[in-house]
Amino acid sequence: MVGRVTLLVVDGDYRRRWIGTALLAAGETALAKAGCALIEVMSDIMIDNATNFFRALKFEQKSFRLVRAAGSPQKPRRG
Repeated sequence: MVGRVTLLVVDGDYRRRWIGTALLAAGETALAKAGCALIEVMSDIMIDNATNFFRALKFEQKSFRLVRAAGSPQKPRRG
């Protein structure tokens, strides 16, 4: 089973105080107790150093997510 952390936010005034690491550790403990063998985290590329935070904790990038607004279909480009 895979556990997913979809949002982990620490106010900018409180970053670099190990708060995010402690929150993630608590989440990881809860997910492991629930039987999850893998943990997947979501990282917003628009938040400074979010991806680097997870990489420092040995998370590996495995995929890219692509999104767009609902209801705005586009015709595929040919060529």
